[in-house]
Parts: sequence; C-alpha cells; structure tokens
Amino acid sequence: QELTRLRAELERLGPVNARAEADHALEAAELERLCAELADAEAAAAELGAHLADLERAEEEATRAAFGRVGAAFREYAAELLGGQGELEPEEDPAAGRLTGLRLAVQPKGKRTRSMTLLSAGERTMAGLAFLFALNHAGGEGGAGGLPLAVLDEVDAPLDEANIRRFTAFLERFAARGSQFLLVTHQKATMEVAHALWGVTTDASGASRVLSIRQGDEAPAARPPAV
Repeated sequence: QELTRLRAELERLGPVNARAEADHALEAAELERLCAELADAEAAAAELGAHLADLERAEEEATRAAFGRVGAAFREYAAELLGGQGELEPEEDPAAGRLTGLRLAVQPKGKRTRSMTLLSAGERTMAGLAFLFALNHAGGEGGAGGLPLAVLDEVDAPLDEANIRRFTAFLERFAARGSQFLLVTHQKATMEVAHALWGVTTDASGASRVLSIRQGDEAPAARPPAV
C-alpha cells in the first residue's frame, strides 16, 4: 500500500527535470546580476537628481542676479531716456517659484500710465532701447558681455531731435565699452555718430551708386548716405 501511494505521488509530480538544480543556479546568478545593475542604475539616478537640483538652484540664483542687474540698469536708463520711471516686473511660476518672464512698466515724465500699450510710438521706442541697453548688464558685474553686437533697424524713426540726441549718446557710451552697432537709419543726427556709412545715392542722371564713407576720410560734397 505504501509503495502504491508513493508511486501515485510520483506520477502526480509529472516528468522530473534532472537539470532543475543547475537551471536554478543559473537563474539565481542572473537575478543577482540584474539586481546589482538595478542598484547601480538607482544610485546613478539619485546622483543625477542631486546634480540637477544643484544646477536648478544655481540657474535660479544666476537668473535672479542677472534680473537684478538688468532691472537696476533699466531704471537708470529709463530715467535718462524718458525722464520718468521704468521698472522690470518679474513673472513667476507660483507652483515652482521660478522666474519665467518679465514685463516693462514705464511711466514717462508727466504721465500717470505705466502700460506700454498706452505710450506713444516714440516713448515705446525709448523704453525698448532702455531695455536693450540694460541687457548689457546681464552678462556680469560692470555691464560686461551683454551686447557684443546689436542690429537696429530704423529704431530712431519715431524719435524727435532731442530724443535722437539722447539715443546717439547711449550708442557712443556703449560703443566705448566695446559694443558694436549696425544701424539702418535716415536720420542725420544718427549718421553723425557713425564710424562708417554705407548707402545708395543717385547722381544727376538718376543712376544709383553705392557709397562708403568712414569718419575722418575725405567725404564727397553729396549728402551722406544712410548707415
């Protein structure tokens, strides 16, 4: 009876895998290897996460420091160019507490509005130029590295003579610091401060010709071309 019972149990077990122990050893070794790789990957992910958090903090600090420098310069330049007040208002992500953008709030002398949309074309131009020049302070302390080259296309078109003089004074100030400006203009006062002029003029026959004039060179008697 005992023999019959044991035979029945063996039959219920089914075919016996003679390599089961060896297969189990191989699978256990593979599992151990995969667990080690998973631990390495989790450690690397944690390390990268820590570095990313450090970079985000450093970026936020640098961005806010640059924003402070640009904001201080914008207040100064807005006062000089507009005779009023100018502020950079930060836009932030409430959830992350990060600086995401900025707004220009400008109040020219004698006006109560701070909205750019309610300013005249000349006032908006001067406010935009004040911001452009203020960006020169974003690269570092002392206004270094912000504007190595700027291309300005007819930005002085809506300005009157007095504002053009203020604008060209800023061009000369920043050019002395190493910034370069390429200007498209038809204003004589702007041409006066340029180191070189390139333009197209017409002679008596109506034919067009290109002129190039550098300050200090003997210029022709004809009207100087646009920059």
